[in-house]
Amino acid sequence: MAFGRRHLVPAISRFLARYPDVSIDLDLTQSFPDLVTAGADVVIRQADEPLLVALVARRLAPVRWVACASPGYLARHAAPSTPAELAGHNCLVYYVNSRGEWTFTDAACRVHTVRPRGNFKANSADAVLHAALGDLGIGVVPTFAAGDALRSGALVQVLAGYRLPERGLYAAYLPNPTMAHSTRLFVGFLSECFGETPYWDRDLP
Repeated sequence: MAFGRRHLVPAISRFLARYPDVSIDLDLTQSFPDLVTAGADVVIRQADEPLLVALVARRLAPVRWVACASPGYLARHAAPSTPAELAGHNCLVYYVNSRGEWTFTDAACRVHTVRPRGNFKANSADAVLHAALGDLGIGVVPTFAAGDALRSGALVQVLAGYRLPERGLYAAYLPNPTMAHSTRLFVGFLSECFGETPYWDRDLP
């Protein structure tokens, strides 16, 4: 889980420094555990909509996406000016939905849906990020993973005139009125750390 390693673990370190009497057992898994049988207090997950039966979902931050490639790749292949031109590029696909589509919206609110094709697919944002940094093609990556590379110029945004769908980062937990005070503190702390303008999006277009 790219977000977990890059942002959640540092946030937990700051939380434990503030509340040293609290203990955290972190499981960086891709699966969504049953909070009742697994004994988990909180699950942190990305979602389009927090459609969680019998759970409470608190939004922690937006998850924004960017289409990007390295300067080396773009030196060999002209940057696409429309989503349709992605058909002529090697696309680096991060599995984020079952349809395997990239959906762009232009300034006139017209939707452009493409099925990216390329020689690299992964279920990890970091894997797609590193493939893009290796000059392999154009990837659609969350800004929490690509932000530093975009700010440094190691990656360049393409199709900047189009928007990609935004997801949300949520903390999910059981609707227990007697929820442990430490759990409430933790969820509130994460909301303060990230928020609607998260630090990883600063200075990005």
